[in-house]
Amino acid sequence: MFDYIADCTTYDAAEKSLTELFVKPKNEVFTRYVLATRHQEPGESFNQFLQALKLLAEDCQFKAVTAVEAIDNYVRDAFINGLGSATIRQLLLENKTLDLQSAFDQAHTLETANGLKQDIAEAVVRAIDPTAPFAVETNASDHAIAATLTQNEQPVTFFSRTLSNSEQRHSSVEEEAYAIVEARRKWRHYLIGRHFRLVTDQRSVAFMFNSKSAGKINNDKIGRWRVELSCHHYDTVYRPGKKNIPADAFSRVCGATSVDELQELHDNLCHPGVSRVAHFVRRRNLPYSVEEVKKMTNSCSACSELKPQFCKFDSGHLIKATQPFERLNIDF
Repeated sequence: MFDYIADCTTYDAAEKSLTELFVKPKNEVFTRYVLATRHQEPGESFNQFLQALKLLAEDCQFKAVTAVEAIDNYVRDAFINGLGSATIRQLLLENKTLDLQSAFDQAHTLETANGLKQDIAEAVVRAIDPTAPFAVETNASDHAIAATLTQNEQPVTFFSRTLSNSEQRHSSVEEEAYAIVEARRKWRHYLIGRHFRLVTDQRSVAFMFNSKSAGKINNDKIGRWRVELSCHHYDTVYRPGKKNIPADAFSRVCGATSVDELQELHDNLCHPGVSRVAHFVRRRNLPYSVEEVKKMTNSCSACSELKPQFCKFDSGHLIKATQPFERLNIDF
C-alpha cells in the first residue's frame, strides 16, 4: 500500500489517492434508476421508505443545473426506465455517466445490432426439418451448374461445381437438365422416398422432366436422365430466371476468364501443381478446365525450372546422438 502513497506529500493527497484506488465511484445512471423504480416494500413504514429514498438520493450526486439540463436528465431517466428491451436497459445502466443524446445513440445502436443479428439468424442456412417438404432449385451457366435445397423457402444446403471442357460444349437445355441430375445425385439420401418440388428456369427442361410428357421426348440422354429420376416423386415447377436468385447466383462465375489471370492466380498460390490448381478452380467455380490448367502449368517458367526431377538437394550426414534429445529431426 505504501507504494501508492509514496509520492504523496500531504495527508490529504494520500487520502485522495487511496480513495480513488479502493472506493468504487457511484454509478449515477444506475442509482437514479434505482431511485425512480424504488417502491415501498410490504411491511415497510412510511418513515423507513422515506429514509431509504433519501439514502438513494445521496448516491445520485444531484448538482445545481440549469432548467435545460434538468429536463434532459429527467427525460433521460424516463427514456431508460421506459425501454421495452431489458437487455438494452441493462447495458445503458452500466454507464457511470450518460447524457440524453448518448443514451439515445447507444440504445439505437444496440437495437440495430440486435435487428441485424435477427436478420442474419433468419437468413442463414437452416437445419433440416424432417416433416417439411423439400424443393430443389437448379440453374446452369456457361461454366458451372448450381442447386439449392430449400424447406419453407429457407436454404438447407447448396451445391455447385464447374463444368468440364466437354460438358461446356453441351446445349443450354442439356446443361440445365444436367444440373437437375447432379443435384439429385448429391442429395439422393434426402430426396429418396419423399415428395419434393423441382424448380428450374428453363421451360423446356420443366417440360422434359414432367411426368405427363414421357412419350414426347426423343433425346436418348434426356431419356436416361428421366429414368434416373423415375424412382423419385416430384413436381416440376417453372420459375423465371430473375426469381430463381439463389441457384442463379451460385452458377455465375466469380472471377475473370482470361488465361493471364489464371497464370496470376497460379503465381499467387506459390506455383502449385495441376491437381491443386484444378481443385482450387473447381471449388470456386472459376471458368477454367483441367486442360487449360495443364497448359498453363506446363508453360510456367518457374515450375519448369523447379520441377522435382531437376532439383538436387545436398545429401546431409546424420550426426550420431550421444544422449536423448540431443538431435531432433522434423519432417514437414
